Amino acid sequence: MKNLLCLFAGAALVTMLVTGCTSTSPEEGKDKNKKDEKKPELENIIAKSKTAQVKPFAEKYVNSLLDGLKEEDYSLFTSYLTPEMKENITKQAFKTMCEKFNSEKGEYQRKIYLGELDQGVFKVFLWKAVFTKDSDKDVAPDRRVGRDVLVKLIIGQVAKKYMIFGFFFQ
Repeated sequence: MKNLLCLFAGAALVTMLVTGCTSTSPEEGKDKNKKDEKKPELENIIAKSKTAQVKPFAEKYVNSLLDGLKEEDYSLFTSYLTPEMKENITKQAFKTMCEKFNSEKGEYQRKIYLGELDQGVFKVFLWKAVFTKDSDKDVAPDRRVGRDVLVKLIIGQVAKKYMIFGFFFQ
């Protein structure tokens, strides 16, 4: 399951990075340049924003991911993803991901903020998410299997709007 989630998030991030590096024929390049002129560029939020400015967005965005998983709500889960990430996470893939994640980890209970990192033009926020399964209630506390998950949220800014550029559940 961990591999499946990392695969989805990694594929989305790789797709975003690779699509900007493709070559085209001269005629296609002219059309592409016209499209690129209209497309907003990724802004450097490290230079412009302090963590205090971005953190409320990160909290809202991670809640949409975790609640979307818990409620199996595709719209909620993808609310703040970049368009490229939304294209890579189909409704069917999301459904499969939810089923596997919820069966392995259980029900989302709460999250604990751990900190943030500045990486390139992105801010990376980290949380510990706590999950429980009904079957855990019958097991003595010292015998329960750990169900903590590290949640990593990568936020960037395009056209003065913060967006999720990547996420990982480990």
